[in-house]
This record gives sequence, C-alpha cells and structure tokens, in this order.
Amino acid sequence: FALDDEIKGINEPKEAAKKVYDRLDVITETLSSCRKIVLLFDESQVLLQENYGFEAFLFRCIRVWLREKRTKHQIVGVFAGTNSRLANFL
Repeated sequence: FALDDEIKGINEPKEAAKKVYDRLDVITETLSSCRKIVLLFDESQVLLQENYGFEAFLFRCIRVWLREKRTKHQIVGVFAGTNSRLANFL
C-alpha cells in the first residue's frame, strides 16, 4: 500500500497524520498474534516529499507513530531506499 495515496484529498496536516496513524494501526492489528513486528518501508525516499508545507511529512508521521509506547507489540521500522537523504532524518 502507499501512504501517500492515503492522504490524497485531505487538506489539514493533523487529519492526514491521523489517517497515517490509523492505517499503521490497522496493519499491526492484522498481525495481532505476533509480539515482534518489523515494518519494511521500501523505496522510502517517497516519504521525504513535502506535504502540507512540511518536509518529509510522511516520514515524520511514521517516526512519531513508531515511538508510541505499546504493550501488545514491539514494532521496528526499517527504511530502505535509493536516496541518501534518508540518513538526514534518522
């Protein structure tokens, strides 16, 4: 799935971020039997695009979501891509 498709047509950044968080929650709930989850974001240079006036809006949303404290799962995000700009945001 593409997170950038999830936020198309949404005008407010808070609403778009909530949509991203909700989508990631749905993904992890489908893996509810797993205690440890690794999410691979391939070609994640797309996440560095500017949205709503914020550079790397989607990447920052995912990073905030990954930092939430969870009791059911341990979640790790792996960001892979062909652009070295990813290293600037870690």
